[in-house]
Amino acid sequence: MRRRPNTQTVKWFLELDASGQLDLNPPYQRRSVWNDDYRRFYIDTILRDYPSPSIYLATETAPDLPTVHHVIDGKQRLETLIEFTKDAFHLGDYFSSEGYSAPYYSDLAPELRETLADYVLTVENITRTTDAEIKSAFERLNRNTAKLNRQELRKAQYEGKFISKMTGLAEDPLWTKFGMASRARISRMLDVEYVSEIYLLTMHGVLDGSPNLLDQFYSDYDSEIPDEDRTDAEYYATLEWFKGLELPPGRWNNLGDFYSLWAAILHLYRDGQLPPASRSAEILTEFGARVAEPESEDERRYSDAVRQGTNKESSRSTRANILQALLAE
Repeated sequence: MRRRPNTQTVKWFLELDASGQLDLNPPYQRRSVWNDDYRRFYIDTILRDYPSPSIYLATETAPDLPTVHHVIDGKQRLETLIEFTKDAFHLGDYFSSEGYSAPYYSDLAPELRETLADYVLTVENITRTTDAEIKSAFERLNRNTAKLNRQELRKAQYEGKFISKMTGLAEDPLWTKFGMASRARISRMLDVEYVSEIYLLTMHGVLDGSPNLLDQFYSDYDSEIPDEDRTDAEYYATLEWFKGLELPPGRWNNLGDFYSLWAAILHLYRDGQLPPASRSAEILTEFGARVAEPESEDERRYSDAVRQGTNKESSRSTRANILQALLAE
């Protein structure tokens, strides 16, 4: 195998695609999985001249035939560039500050279209190789690249008050006790992400579990957290109640079920109806076991709310209301 790094412009790739010399779908490639949000963000990256990962190509040459470049890594980035220039999707809110409203490629000013075409990508050409070596190269690239999750991206983007506070709150032993802070989750900052949702639940009530909504709160509260003292008081009061709750492993270790249980306990605390943790443990253990094979109306409604979308606001609220009524009795 021979590997040679170089650089090429986006225009070069567009011309390869137009001439049929770019193979985006060799047998080892995966299906495209990027949604429009990922694609828009990548185009924004290119138009603003931020760095982009390398493209890996297996270059095939033969006498009297055009050179063909098989894409080993970078398929979704190249597809995004090609489809954008064909007006297959628009940029949504990106570039709204520049006066655009959901612009397609054809809506962009000539200077911006030129910026995209002239963007320089790092390219690794692989030649003198076999199919087995190419497949091995593809597998190694994907195994050795751990893509950043949404919380890791937030950590890279924000360093202010909210993320600092959430990181500190996630260190409480309670989150290890209930399984939200396992070693694997801590390594990917998923414990901090979940505690962020719990804190925002305490601040605003039940919210939809959209990652975009969480991104917005991280942005809005980066410099100042509104109503922080009140939220802290209710958060820590609820936290202390959970520290006295002893439950066997099971349903209440699930992120979605625990979220709704926190919402229920928070409401009971606000209403001055907070039940003893020991009695609640018995009720929750029995109810959790029955939900697996529901018989009562509440058990069926709770089970349906789990199946219909764990993180949907409506499902979260339904489960929280059922638990609140159950524990209040």
